[in-house]
Amino acid sequence: MQADSNASNPPSRPETPLTQSPQRSETYYLETVTFQVEDTLFKVPKVQFMRGSSIFRAMFSLPQSENGEGYAEGSSDLNPLKLEGVEKVDFERLLKVMYPHDVRAEWSHQPNDTWVSVLKLSKMWNFYELHSMAVETLTTATMDPLDRIIVAKTYKIPQWLRTGYNQLITRENPLTPEEGAKVEMTTAMTIAQAREDFLRHQTGRYSTSFDTTYPDGYTVPISLEKLFGQELTVADLEHSYFMAGEFGE
Repeated sequence: MQADSNASNPPSRPETPLTQSPQRSETYYLETVTFQVEDTLFKVPKVQFMRGSSIFRAMFSLPQSENGEGYAEGSSDLNPLKLEGVEKVDFERLLKVMYPHDVRAEWSHQPNDTWVSVLKLSKMWNFYELHSMAVETLTTATMDPLDRIIVAKTYKIPQWLRTGYNQLITRENPLTPEEGAKVEMTTAMTIAQAREDFLRHQTGRYSTSFDTTYPDGYTVPISLEKLFGQELTVADLEHSYFMAGEFGE
């Protein structure tokens, strides 16, 4: 008796032909962009630059120029989007925060230099959320008060100017010659003057009649506002103007 060959081999299911092409996910079908910074190419998802920066959002909305081989700017290594005036180390640090390799790593574990680079480029390109994140992280980070002042002067962070000056004025030791050389002579002289002013009025740590407590919770001598008034006012205005752009878009 001949065995039925179909008994051990179940009938195959006929393939259902696709009636239409698969659709692209609206969320996770990511377009990339190729940047050139100095002598290095970077290829990353475009979405973070589009969402986070009004400047890149406007840039990518414009028609992209093509090179002689038909590649749109930023679409390939042959025609990258060149970021002039940007240092590679700063851009790499920005990308480290925007696209972390280890999703379990906390951003707060990044060194201060990384966050200063994020602060620099986020202000240049209107990444408001990244800028706020950098300010928040560096505010609680351990940083030499003079270094904090220098960064605050560069990027107009008024609360760091106040806390940095306050720490230098009220600490036990005056500015060293090496510290004085890091800032303008007028700044070093004003710090020395404010320190003398503070020490003359000091009873215990502070004289209560010599303090002003600001909404953020830190305390500075009134003489600080008098001696650094113009610089602090400019920093306040510029910082407020920058952050107002977040709500104006």
